[in-house]
Amino acid sequence: MARIRSIHPGQWTDEGFVQLSPWARLLAIGLRNEADDNGIFEWKPLLLKMRLFPADTVEIAPLLVELVEHKQIEHYEVRNRGYGCIRNFRKYQSPKKPRAVHPLPEPSQVENYDEYNFLSVVTSSPPVPNEGGNPPAEGKGKGEGKGEGDKPNPVPPAAAPLAGDRDLLGDEPGQAEGGPRKAQQRKLEQQAAEVFAYWCKARGRVGAVFKTADGKRHKAVIGRLKDGYTVEQIKLAIDGIAHSPHHRGDNERKTVYDELELICRDGPRLEALANGTLRARGVTGRGSFRDRAAAYFASQEQAPAPEEPADA
Repeated sequence: MARIRSIHPGQWTDEGFVQLSPWARLLAIGLRNEADDNGIFEWKPLLLKMRLFPADTVEIAPLLVELVEHKQIEHYEVRNRGYGCIRNFRKYQSPKKPRAVHPLPEPSQVENYDEYNFLSVVTSSPPVPNEGGNPPAEGKGKGEGKGEGDKPNPVPPAAAPLAGDRDLLGDEPGQAEGGPRKAQQRKLEQQAAEVFAYWCKARGRVGAVFKTADGKRHKAVIGRLKDGYTVEQIKLAIDGIAHSPHHRGDNERKTVYDELELICRDGPRLEALANGTLRARGVTGRGSFRDRAAAYFASQEQAPAPEEPADA
């Protein structure tokens, strides 16, 4: 549902924006056309590629991660479907009759939730009717084209977690546990425990509890392991806190963001932190995160071990 959007002149000198690659800058602008009036878009790299870069050979998934890393967008999930929200979108976009389409994130899913100023009640507004014809009249100031319709529609609420529908391994509740499933669960729990122990040591969280009452830490780590991230890759993300001034507390709220659930909340967030570690260790390149991480670990295995000191 493409829409006309305005671009604020300050966009071009924004500190995070100017650090992006040229392709990522173009994607950041294009996402405004694909987002609803809350600045939320569907996290579908292939669809975004077809709509925004139909004639270009470019991978969208790494560019989305780059945008997350430079605080241009945030990623979240509702009912296992991915969405992205654009920072400062509502600050600079003022449609006459706004319309929200996608479910909102929970406050715990994005940083500085209140600053997004998400719409609570919206009215319908049609998409751009004819991209090749004459443009519709624009509203005054920094708004978008004038819309039609006046029936109020509530913002689709963020769906509640499906807490009893499926367990962490994706099986139906009450299903008999077989041998292979038990073995898989034990392996996941052992890997998750290793990640938690590493986080406690790296971040000085002596006495922290892994399986908290809300279960967020445990579920986030298990979720990323199920996504195919390895223990060592997650450790790179944990180490990434040390290489991110924002996460160490150099932000408007002077708050340290090093909670394990935040690090492992979703794949793009995890990769953004891990990429910071890889860059700090001299690993560069435009390939996917998993390819660069694999190359880094392979180089570490091939590095000669330090020689034992000779006996006196």
